[in-house]
Amino acid sequence: MKKFRSLDKAVLEDYKCGDGSSSPAPLGSMLRVSKIVYYFSTIRDFVNKYDEELHKDEEVQQSKSSDRHKHKKFVKFVNTTNVITRHCNDNERHLKSTLIKKPILLSEILTFLRENRNFIQECTDLFSDDYVLRPLEDQLKSPDDFPKLNMEDDFEMLLERKFDADVVEFDDEFDNNELLFAIVVNRTEKRIICVFRGSVSGGKDWSTNTKVFRTKVGDIKDADKDLGLKEFGNMGLHRGFANYLFSDEWTKDGLPSKFEQIVETLREIRTKRDRNGNRYKDYSIFVTGHSLGGALSQLLSFALAGSTLTRDEFPKPVTAITFASPRVGNRDWLREYQSLEKKGHLRHIRVSNDGDRVCVVPTFPIGYLQTGVNIHLYPNKKADISYDKRRSILSAVAMQCKYETDMHALNVYYERLIGNKGNRRILKYTVEQFYREYARTKNTVRAILDECDDYGFTEDHTVGLYRDFLSS
Repeated sequence: MKKFRSLDKAVLEDYKCGDGSSSPAPLGSMLRVSKIVYYFSTIRDFVNKYDEELHKDEEVQQSKSSDRHKHKKFVKFVNTTNVITRHCNDNERHLKSTLIKKPILLSEILTFLRENRNFIQECTDLFSDDYVLRPLEDQLKSPDDFPKLNMEDDFEMLLERKFDADVVEFDDEFDNNELLFAIVVNRTEKRIICVFRGSVSGGKDWSTNTKVFRTKVGDIKDADKDLGLKEFGNMGLHRGFANYLFSDEWTKDGLPSKFEQIVETLREIRTKRDRNGNRYKDYSIFVTGHSLGGALSQLLSFALAGSTLTRDEFPKPVTAITFASPRVGNRDWLREYQSLEKKGHLRHIRVSNDGDRVCVVPTFPIGYLQTGVNIHLYPNKKADISYDKRRSILSAVAMQCKYETDMHALNVYYERLIGNKGNRRILKYTVEQFYREYARTKNTVRAILDECDDYGFTEDHTVGLYRDFLSS
């Protein structure tokens, strides 16, 4: 939580659109929703780790001599069902297709935090968990004896501003080893948002990142029947990213692929109405994520906009707002992505950071390219905005050496985007404003050859090999 504190007010600030549109500006909005999901994920991890009720069945099955539980401390939280729905009655289910049994309200999360301050202690060590369990003598005191948690301030501010959003799906209900996605219904801005988390060190997430070699959709699953992507069968995609989203191997209990699960949940949400009687069917669809989550956001937005199973059903355009996303596919992928952009079916605002190498990999000889309108951030000047996707890994490495901190960290993106006064103008832009002003197709063969020059491949025969590889 510490990494967001200095930017709370800026991130939560409402930016009115510069073109007079009623559609809220997307950058601040996506940061706001991402922050809610991050907070929710953190507090759920804490409760899953220490809640007595959740561990009862597990402890009965464990040997008394088990080292795993011998010294484990559990506590009895108040109103656990405000954040963990495992023990909620199935009759409370709002959506049949979701893992969580009921929507999680911002007011319920805030209530849980207030009533459990005597158990939750914010950690001051930058490299430790966000929360630790309080000592026993503190646990016996009243929650009112302790100051507010920093997270409470943000939720209070959101509720004071009547920000109306619920978490309706959260995919690690029973397994914290999986990469996480959540689905948020944002009634304030009439958006349904799928949020992907970034990579978690040492887990399956990094095995996904490192499977960089190309695959095709048809090699993963039935591209026509299961995914509706048969016409895009020749695209070369990052194997790890594509497998996570489209393959069954990442799912459990015989569930279909993550893509199919997300589609099913979106369909069910769109059959419902909000508290004012407005149909969720009329809400726009957004996807957002950081790092690995950004790559999956690119893939999911493309699939929702292009699949024969969804493109005539879901509202257009499907919009991705990504932060620190690596490259996802080859030249065929880029061509198909831009085709959907030109038809008005797909939009992508891609935020990158000066010195962040993740945004320019995988590179030669893999031959992957970036998509979307790029907002490239700097520490002391306003962002560059372009549609040419020609930044090289050499420049990123050089800039990484220049800066003292990790340029890939999400808090650095927050600081450079929200905290930089030079970016206030673009924070008011709508997605369509970005596309009207900056989306010009420059990724021609000439641009690709220019990218070869960035890497130092200037001899004719080497450039030719590089170009042929991109087209293969």
